[in-house]
Amino acid sequence: SGQDSLSELNQQLQQHPSILPVDFDITNCGDLVLNVPPPVDIYDTAFDREYHQNNHEFEDQRVPVAKLSHSSSGDTSSPQITSPSLAPEDVALPPITTPTYALEFQKAIEASSQGRDVLTVQLFKPDGSSLGFSVVGLRSEEKGELGIFVQEIQPAGIAGRETPMEPFLYTDLTNMLTSVMRRFVKKEVLEKEYVMKIDIFKNENIVSASKVDLGYITRDAIRKVDDVTQKQILGFRQSCLYCLQVFCSKLLSNSPLKYKLTKAITFCDPTLIVSSKDKNILRIRATLEVFVQNNQLSGGEADKIERDFIDFCSKLEVIEKMKAYSRKNERLDHFWKNIIFTYDGSDELMSFLKKVFILSHGNASVERGFSVNKECTIENQSEESLIAQRLVWAGIQSAGGVDKIKITKSMIHATRNARSKYVEAQEQKKNENDVKKKAENERKRAAKFKKELEEKKRRLMEEAQKEAQLLDDQIRSLATT
Repeated sequence: SGQDSLSELNQQLQQHPSILPVDFDITNCGDLVLNVPPPVDIYDTAFDREYHQNNHEFEDQRVPVAKLSHSSSGDTSSPQITSPSLAPEDVALPPITTPTYALEFQKAIEASSQGRDVLTVQLFKPDGSSLGFSVVGLRSEEKGELGIFVQEIQPAGIAGRETPMEPFLYTDLTNMLTSVMRRFVKKEVLEKEYVMKIDIFKNENIVSASKVDLGYITRDAIRKVDDVTQKQILGFRQSCLYCLQVFCSKLLSNSPLKYKLTKAITFCDPTLIVSSKDKNILRIRATLEVFVQNNQLSGGEADKIERDFIDFCSKLEVIEKMKAYSRKNERLDHFWKNIIFTYDGSDELMSFLKKVFILSHGNASVERGFSVNKECTIENQSEESLIAQRLVWAGIQSAGGVDKIKITKSMIHATRNARSKYVEAQEQKKNENDVKKKAENERKRAAKFKKELEEKKRRLMEEAQKEAQLLDDQIRSLATT
């Protein structure tokens, strides 16, 4: 029945959170039809034979993998910790043990999860810097922590910078993807192909599980673990390979790199201007092309901006300033404003750069703790959006801060139903526009009809006046005879 199909679908979603709407369907009879892509065969059988012959080769690369339980009920004794389930079914994976601290941490995680899925996220940050954000979650006396609902970015960290960051997005994302792919993608493939075009699930493009770069920390942990078979090591390596593939796949499918403008707006990165002038010209042309196609600029304006930009960036003084630019010490928008003012850049170029800098306000102050100031001018938002942001900010201020807000059921429901409410609002606005358009068309038709009647009246009055004049002439002629 349909109810059984929905229950089964819910179980599948718990086991496979990456299932998309296109991966399943419910027939007219109520049967669930799944079309989940099969897992990639990443088990290298040739390597399995090889490491049996050369057992000593991987003695320093053994590591256990702790699998967290989905329930806190049951035996509270030492939990079984097994290697990943992604290993081939025919490989026997006996339980292994971990140090006491890991067991205590395991129990704490199980107790707090209360049967819910546990997701571990590892964050990376530069030395000496803070990631700079905190989160606010909902705590229930009966159910414990129910999840994160509000994120507050702290002003002193990386995430709290107000400077426009989108011109660096393409470079940073490409470097990050390349760094991750370097662990499992063949070197010649990385050197030959653009990262967005590499098929990371194609066996010809990736190294075998035995050659996956696990990193120094992992290799050091492997050396310190005893009583682990080579098959467990292989299973762990295969799981690492699969995790890296899925991680990169998610980045590739959801990354802004797939948009043309992400790469194009790097033209205003001073480092790129200095290192490759020809490449930079191609990118500003691509940006102007997108702006013209979306009616943000006319063709004539785009031509002038391109000439102004090329001429301006050819000045020796400007080139020297760009060589001295430091992304860590100076805001990009301030840098461009200062050099354009100092070295007589055109107003059209400055206006165009302003539009580029406000394309994404992901680090704008309105999205960092909901504060409102003059650091970011939002030129492309409607009055309703600005009013809504101000209302949110005022509500948080009146509550005494983001950590003082009481998360109610209605707020949770509103968040969950935000998309449907947005679609409903769009439909309502469309209907209102249709009504206004219909009324406007009626008004125009009425005005046209009125004008026709007035014209007809004028003609009739002119004809009547002529006839009256003719009659008057006849009367005068009769009176004189």
